[in-house]
Amino acid sequence: MLTKMTANAVPHVKLSSGLHLPMMGLGTSQFVNHQGASVPNLKGTREAVEYAIDIGYRHVDTAYSYGNEAEIGTAIRNKIQQGVIKREDLIVTTKLFHNLHRADVNNVDFRTPDLVLGSIKKSLKNLQLDYVDLYLIHAPMSYQFVVSDEKIGYVTDANGNRLYDTVDHADTWKALEELVDLGLAKSIGVSNFNIRQLQHLLDNCRIKPAVNQVENHAYLMQPQLYDFCLKNDIAIVGFAPVGSPGRWNKTKEELVLTEDPIVAEVAKRHSKSPTQVLIRYMIERGRAVIPRSTNPVHIKENFEIFDFEMSKSEMSKLDGLDRNLRFFPFTQFKDAPQFPFND
Repeated sequence: MLTKMTANAVPHVKLSSGLHLPMMGLGTSQFVNHQGASVPNLKGTREAVEYAIDIGYRHVDTAYSYGNEAEIGTAIRNKIQQGVIKREDLIVTTKLFHNLHRADVNNVDFRTPDLVLGSIKKSLKNLQLDYVDLYLIHAPMSYQFVVSDEKIGYVTDANGNRLYDTVDHADTWKALEELVDLGLAKSIGVSNFNIRQLQHLLDNCRIKPAVNQVENHAYLMQPQLYDFCLKNDIAIVGFAPVGSPGRWNKTKEELVLTEDPIVAEVAKRHSKSPTQVLIRYMIERGRAVIPRSTNPVHIKENFEIFDFEMSKSEMSKLDGLDRNLRFFPFTQFKDAPQFPFND
């Protein structure tokens, strides 16, 4: 249920859990190219979160795999200590790593035999929080468990191929439900799940998934997935809502959504940037969004989208851009048994 927009407030969606989720949040999957490798932009992320909170953002999205939970925790703690926010003012999302899906692991030397419980406890320690508002299964693909020197990673064979696990999502979900019972997570959800995988959870859950976080933008609206989620009271949270034109591994040949002529035409008519038009479009179409940036100018610009309205004709033109184009196809995982994009 979308709460009506007011002049001075970000609209929010009421989740099935009762949580009120701002439809505009800050994504923090911030990586930079360092000698050909992708590494977290830690200082930039901490500064971005502090600035975003200062100007009114009240949803911060992260994940264990982003490697920046500690920096985000410091930023949040700083803003609480400065009196800018109270803990209850902020929605914090983090995610379960891909090889921690098992809730009962035998003969494995880890801090707890319950990998899900151990994972959220580690994330909460990093974030300096007693609970998170949203805890998501980061992806349906699961991998064999390994831990070495406190760093959790992938198991590979002699040829460097990832070794997948076959964990029933329903079993992992039961462990997430227990996190709600323990007060460690207010709401639980998933990311990158397809309709079949969502239905399996719905058929086997006590607490339904509150959200499904997926790549979602004007070139990839995923109407069938959206309609399924809407029918089942699962909110869509879209990452890369403007096509992530600044991602570090973007190729020169790829289309750039923010450069689309139709987007540019609408933006010019409203004296807005293409990015602002695309974010507003997604919210108007019922998607919460988490655009990522460490640039204060962009963070502020992304937030200034509630002072204009597009016509039905303009919205229709933007609807016509959908071409089922993924900028994040995750082809490196396509041989995983639970890969979501084969359906």
